[in-house]
Amino acid sequence: MTQQTTPDFGEIKVVKANQRTVSQPVATAIVQPEIVAPKKRSIARFWWVPLLLIAGIAAANWGHNYYNQRYVGADYWAQVPATQDTTLVESISDSGQAMGVYGVTYVLTAFNEAGESRQVDFVYHADDEASVPLPGDYLWISASPTIVVRQHVVATSEVPANVREQIAANAQ
Repeated sequence: MTQQTTPDFGEIKVVKANQRTVSQPVATAIVQPEIVAPKKRSIARFWWVPLLLIAGIAAANWGHNYYNQRYVGADYWAQVPATQDTTLVESISDSGQAMGVYGVTYVLTAFNEAGESRQVDFVYHADDEASVPLPGDYLWISASPTIVVRQHVVATSEVPANVREQIAANAQ
């Protein structure tokens, strides 16, 4: 007899028994590849994204506040007192080395247009003593809560009248 192979049942063995033909299936295993369902993308995998956003917003807010506190100044005016020494002095670094930069240190009482006073101190850097503010000169000062941002000499006419009065009253 012959053997047959079918794709559905595997091998079939044909045997002769008692003059009758009987087909007996032979046990075969059909292995199919395992079908894996695709994993659902879970939002839980990205738990760090909200934390990153919160940290980014907090850092931007801190940076904005730091910038405004440090570098955004309000307008103040002051007059260099008659007792001010305008001799240039060489700046010294934190390590004690001479830096080759000369300036005059000013400590002044400055006033804004609202009449508020403030003590400001800064070093006015210059190449020669003729370019530093002299006693009696008016200075416009842009000062933030932490530092003096910039300053320059202005004409008397550029100083608001109420500020000139306060400066004169403070000088006495």
